[in-house]
Amino acid sequence: LICVSLLSSWRIMSSADSQKMLSELRRLTASTLAQNMLGSAAFFCNKAHSMSADPRDAVALAQIQLFQGHFLRAVGVLERQGLLEASEAPCSPLQLQAMHLAATALFQAERSDAVVEMLERILPNEKDLEAIRDLAKAGRDTSDAALVKEEDSALSSPFGVMEPPRLRNSKPPSARKRSLGGAPGKSGIDVVASLCTTMGLAFEVLENRTRATGYLVAALEVDPRCVEAMETLLNSGLLPVVRLKALITDLQSRLAPELAWLGDYYALRSAVLDPATVKELSSANTMAEEGGFGSNVDVIAAKAEAAYYADDIAEARTLAERVHTQDPHHERCALVLFASLLEQENKNDLYYLAHKMIEESPSSAVSWVGVGCYYLATKRPDLAQRYFHKATKLQPRLAQAWIGFGNAFSAQDESDQAMAAYRSAARLLPGSHVPSLYIGMEYIRSSNLSLAASFLTGAMGLNPLDPLIYNEIGVVSYRKGQYSEAEGYFRKALSLARPEALMKRWAPTLVNLGHALRKQRKFSDALANYQAALAMEPHAADILAASAFTHHLAGDVAKAISMYHKSLAICPEDAFASEMLEKALHATISLPLREALASTNVGNSEEQSGAESMMQSGAESMMQSGAESM
Repeated sequence: LICVSLLSSWRIMSSADSQKMLSELRRLTASTLAQNMLGSAAFFCNKAHSMSADPRDAVALAQIQLFQGHFLRAVGVLERQGLLEASEAPCSPLQLQAMHLAATALFQAERSDAVVEMLERILPNEKDLEAIRDLAKAGRDTSDAALVKEEDSALSSPFGVMEPPRLRNSKPPSARKRSLGGAPGKSGIDVVASLCTTMGLAFEVLENRTRATGYLVAALEVDPRCVEAMETLLNSGLLPVVRLKALITDLQSRLAPELAWLGDYYALRSAVLDPATVKELSSANTMAEEGGFGSNVDVIAAKAEAAYYADDIAEARTLAERVHTQDPHHERCALVLFASLLEQENKNDLYYLAHKMIEESPSSAVSWVGVGCYYLATKRPDLAQRYFHKATKLQPRLAQAWIGFGNAFSAQDESDQAMAAYRSAARLLPGSHVPSLYIGMEYIRSSNLSLAASFLTGAMGLNPLDPLIYNEIGVVSYRKGQYSEAEGYFRKALSLARPEALMKRWAPTLVNLGHALRKQRKFSDALANYQAALAMEPHAADILAASAFTHHLAGDVAKAISMYHKSLAICPEDAFASEMLEKALHATISLPLREALASTNVGNSEEQSGAESMMQSGAESMMQSGAESM
């Protein structure tokens, strides 16, 4: 009887104190999680879940296990709680949160097919934006109703959203911020937008770019603040420039006034695919700096990328170095810094930066991209190829590594391997014009002009604002003998290039324009372009030889001889300049100029290898070296 009495007393005490014990376990979970003690947080949360069997405790436990990297255990907790079972009735806010948590865990576990299978049970098709909006609205309505009900409940909210503990009813319901299904501008990111983003990420990994783009755009339609969806669209080049600009304009009109700076940030990031945007954003310090984000690394990194793609290499390097000083492991900006140093042929800084990153982050693909850029700068493409290959093995979805890999093959005249690398980049960046541009350039190098024109036209369709595309199309027209069309394309390229960027990078385009004008016997205009190119590269032997040849054709033999000598002083092995100098000297000694040109076939020699090789080297190898970095 005494034993039975004691047992009964213990049971009564246990029942009375269980709620207090549960509250203490939840408090310990929240505090240990705030201290980044994940093991302790998981331990206490597991005990709280065992006591309560509350689905919110299950969500909290799964979230902690996700933080720990125990992805499949997190999914198992939610499955056993029955939170992943889809039904005909609308999902509750907690169930939507659990679905998103499970999808994130499966995605991190590299089970993208399972993510798609699970989310297809609750998400409408990406093309049905109206149905997706209705699902988000239903979630918000249910969430608001649940909040009112929770205020009347005797059970204090556990920590499903992992907020620090606070006294119940310390704030009125209207003042509380929630992370489930809130309306844009009044709460966290809409959970339906989060689900669409995860679905888009899964489809991208599965290389279904069309559906990935659809769900990522749907996520932004539901909630314009879903930055991860926008970053994925930009980083993966999933949208063509025209459609991207329209989307950003729409998002800017829907953002709350206090988040107007976010629209400016989206526009600035989009300059990666649309260099012309930089002109419009020259005062884009606007909301970003007014909001106190002028020194934020993400804003500076976006400006650095925009400057690089707008050909302002010096500014891109300066901004990228600012970011690298504050955050040495900011990978996106490290790529800009590597590319800028490669453009400037700054071997010493490239070596130092790549060496430092390899020491600190040897498992990062971006570190090895830096090594590859260094060996490209030192004209050792065989070694560059090795390190770009290593980068693609470490991170197969890093498009910049594949483009560098292709450039290393191209520098060794290995066209087939270069094409394969560029096509891999094209699969990773379906909305970007850059891979198609490089493929077209490689076809020019291998003299397959019809395929070159096809890929370059495709690149122009994706981004009609990149001047390099028009330069390469001009090269194709020149090689086909369409000199007037080539002139138009070269002029278009120069008009799109920013005036302050017209330095060494665009000297080859001026030379190409000079070649096209010379072929049309517009000698004075051709000489003006050669002179402009020489102002940028005063020691370029091929430009001096082209200028000399034009003087020769125009009848100014004395000037031609002088410039042939200057060219040969820099490059004595130039066979074309040597041959033409000999002809010019012969003409001054023996025959009048017209008879000399007729007897020596100077006009025909223009069609032969010397002038043609100048065109090819000026248009292909020089421009590739100027664009090969990213």
